[in-house]
Amino acid sequence: AAGLRSFGENRVQECAAKAPALPGDVEWHLFGPLQTNKAKAALRLFSLFHALDREKVAHALDDEARAQDRPARGLIEVNVGGEESKHGFAVDGLAERIAPLAALERLEIVGLMTIPPPAASPELALEFPMAGTYQRRCDGRLVQRFRCPRCRRRFSDQTFRLDYRFRRPELDKPV
Repeated sequence: AAGLRSFGENRVQECAAKAPALPGDVEWHLFGPLQTNKAKAALRLFSLFHALDREKVAHALDDEARAQDRPARGLIEVNVGGEESKHGFAVDGLAERIAPLAALERLEIVGLMTIPPPAASPELALEFPMAGTYQRRCDGRLVQRFRCPRCRRRFSDQTFRLDYRFRRPELDKPV
């Protein structure tokens, strides 16, 4: 693995096929959506879930983490552009929609994953007003709302559909 220890995959079955070829200390992240019926297999493979897009998925992971007696970590996916073709929690009423997740015993919510709508150019995507500002505001409210030490913001995953050269470094600052 050329010294790399963290890898990402979009599908559980793809990771299951690739993981045996890599050293056992490799950490896998699931970027794609998770079906609840794959929670058991997914938890055996992945250490971080980047797209918790529904309460039902979070509960399935928490239940499975309890059954396997292991921790689970995840990012709440927020559909900041309100696109019907995208998964994730809606921006409006987000705090209320995710409030039940504070009661989960084994699934640690470690941040948000936000995806702004596509833009005609990378420069225009950087102008999308909600991507960074909303993430920082919402992450702060997330920590405040959950009021528990296990719900701290450690990850900030802005999966922009643009070249890495246009990354917004200010989004990596802690709340």
